[in-house]
Amino acid sequence: MTDPFDVGEGEHVDIGDIPLAPPPISVSEIRPCEELLPQGGTCHYAAKLTNNTSAPLRGLAWSLVDSFDLGSSLGLTAFEASTRRGSGIVVRQRVFLRQFSDADLQFEFDVPSFVRDGATFCARLFLGLEPDPLVNTFSETFLFCITKGTAGFELMSESQSQKTFRTLRGGSQMLRVAPSSKAR
Repeated sequence: MTDPFDVGEGEHVDIGDIPLAPPPISVSEIRPCEELLPQGGTCHYAAKLTNNTSAPLRGLAWSLVDSFDLGSSLGLTAFEASTRRGSGIVVRQRVFLRQFSDADLQFEFDVPSFVRDGATFCARLFLGLEPDPLVNTFSETFLFCITKGTAGFELMSESQSQKTFRTLRGGSQMLRVAPSSKAR
């Protein structure tokens, strides 16, 4: 820790090195899918998960994908990516990290050919810890967004991705279902 200090506009102050403690769990080296053609294909992506603590970590990692402007009747969807290719069933990543170690997490999802130009896919990574990782969610990390253009899918910048995701996600509305009428 350092004592409080004042810094004026345009002023530079050298206070030396300040040690910063890393978060208990960190996500880094995000590798979004690349070279996805306009006709779709499989989006393969990965990230590195690091245990920065002196205790082992056990749980599950999974990735949710929010999609917008697809050209479908609803226009949006959310689904879970898988860790296993071609299984047809979503498979989550079991995680066991010894203290101060890391693991590479890999996910994928298929992008169909019929999505229209402007379609956007945004991926997030979740980590849940034992004993019930799907309920004991420890962290959520925004990963990336891709959008479809005439030449194929392009990776959005990090700031543009987060802004797009917040705007589109906040703009979606839940469907209201009319109450059923009771027979008399």
